[in-house]
Amino acid sequence: MTRATLLVSIALLLAGCGDSVPPRAGGPRTVVLISLDTLRPDRLGAYGGADGVSPVLDAFAQEAAVFDQALAPAPWTLPSHLTMLTGLDTSAHGVLNAGRSLSGKVVTLAESLAGAGYRTAAFTDGGFVSARNGVNDGFQVFDDERSEEGPNGFTRLLPKALDWLDDRSADDSFFLFLHTFDAHTPYDSPPEETLEQFRARPVDHDPRDAKLRHLRWFYQQTKVGLTNYAQIDAVLNDYDAGVHHADQGVGQVLDKLRALGRYDDALIIVTSDHGEAFLEHGLHVGHGVGIHDDELRVPLMVKFPGGEGAGERHEELVGLVDITRTVLDVEGLEPDTNTQGESLLGLARDKPRRTNWILGSSTNTRTFFLVANDWKYVAVPGVDPFRSAYAHLGPATPTSITLPQVEAEYETRLPSGESIPRAYDQTGDPLAIQDLMPGNEQLFNRRADPDELHDLAGVDEERLTQMRELFQSRQQASDAINTDLIDLNADDFTEIDPAEQRVLAALGYLGTQSKDNYKGVPPKMRTWAFNRHEGPDMTALHEGDSLLHEVRLKVAAGETPSASELARFADIALSFGLWRRENLKHRARVDWRLYELIELAAEVDAPLDKAALLKEIRDN
Repeated sequence: MTRATLLVSIALLLAGCGDSVPPRAGGPRTVVLISLDTLRPDRLGAYGGADGVSPVLDAFAQEAAVFDQALAPAPWTLPSHLTMLTGLDTSAHGVLNAGRSLSGKVVTLAESLAGAGYRTAAFTDGGFVSARNGVNDGFQVFDDERSEEGPNGFTRLLPKALDWLDDRSADDSFFLFLHTFDAHTPYDSPPEETLEQFRARPVDHDPRDAKLRHLRWFYQQTKVGLTNYAQIDAVLNDYDAGVHHADQGVGQVLDKLRALGRYDDALIIVTSDHGEAFLEHGLHVGHGVGIHDDELRVPLMVKFPGGEGAGERHEELVGLVDITRTVLDVEGLEPDTNTQGESLLGLARDKPRRTNWILGSSTNTRTFFLVANDWKYVAVPGVDPFRSAYAHLGPATPTSITLPQVEAEYETRLPSGESIPRAYDQTGDPLAIQDLMPGNEQLFNRRADPDELHDLAGVDEERLTQMRELFQSRQQASDAINTDLIDLNADDFTEIDPAEQRVLAALGYLGTQSKDNYKGVPPKMRTWAFNRHEGPDMTALHEGDSLLHEVRLKVAAGETPSASELARFADIALSFGLWRRENLKHRARVDWRLYELIELAAEVDAPLDKAALLKEIRDN
């Protein structure tokens, strides 16, 4: 029996005696951790978002310490939550893919609190926040049941959680963990009245609208309903509806704590496991693939007991890895010797922060990264971009193109085990996947370039070398912890049962189970750092995409395009043709656009020399 298991066994034995566990000195303690899955901070009013989306959390921010530069260690649910609940970064706890489970040697936050006499309970929305991967370790009550019929989210789990709170005696110290997918895809899952409220907001043109239409060539994006939207503002309205529904759920929890007289002295942490990309980098809507801050930055609000540090904003770099040490520090408990991170209580007390880095990884691209101060370093990925895209996005060459001889056929494997045949022209790369997914070392100055649009890896060699060396030292330290914790004789690969597979498929996850070791970087991939891929300038194509999409929106709304808009078809054709002649190596990126240009011109009766365009495509 491990030390962690022994601690929980003692707590469970005491809890089963019929009497409350005696509170520690200072009276009963209240610890609540709420994870609002897939929540970008910039959608909250407290982080500069629109009014009315998150009134509960906006008010809560006035009573909590708010951390403006909090990062997740991974852009997807499982590894981030295990970091949150263990105080170990992804390399240290080692659960880098869905088939892995937490080592029994890891002492979780729940185990530490249960061992100290706290009642522990978790009510989660299922999926990857489940017992299958060890998320339940230390929780005396663990509910991860997710209905295939619905409803789920806070609608399902809050009544159980509030009942559990009502059942606590005045002398109970307790730790409650709540998790919900309310802001997760599919975005049209909030209650109808909430959707109607947010769909009434205006929808404006956005340069990303045309890119949104292109997502129909990715199976994963169609699976979660992204192709039902014509404009990114419409996507964000539905996303905000989910955020609002989650916000109202948090309000019920806070109201219950107030009614129980627990709120003032409680330690309450509200955060998320990762953010969400909305085509800021052109690739996808969602998470799990990118290593940019749109997928990694999270809200983090901590209400300390007695209101310490209330309303203060902190710009220092912090992470989900700090949560376990923060809770144990506030509760006066010693962390396990392997625990990483740093307590946030120090910042609340105006003490300088000792830790200035966040180490993490993106399993789906087998990419590791280090953020230190203002800089982000991204290591060479362990797999080529196309293999990652095939497994987790499911791309297909636009079918309007005559498929060339270099067409690559493959199968997209679903969590259910079903395979979907796909075909993608890897050489022509019509969707520019190689430009958009990590394929080399990367370096970003997060302060000067907060959107991370300018890779400086080929510009600032000195800084790149410094960051690479710092990354290697931090990675080695985490690997050493993992070696100490991992049971090499145990088979920690966990099969996903059919019901769980269907849940993961409904949430939009493809290719989620693998026994691969994601730490290994094949030697051939290391050469990518010295043979950087340079994609062509796509500006002219994107400008044409946007103009054409505005015409499509007019047609969909029953409006007639103006004469000036129709006249621009010839200009777009000229621009696309010129781009094609200057970038023959990448002509697959423009050919399908030319076919769509011809089709749309015929639909709206725009003046266009179709025969000349088709001849150019055939002759070149």
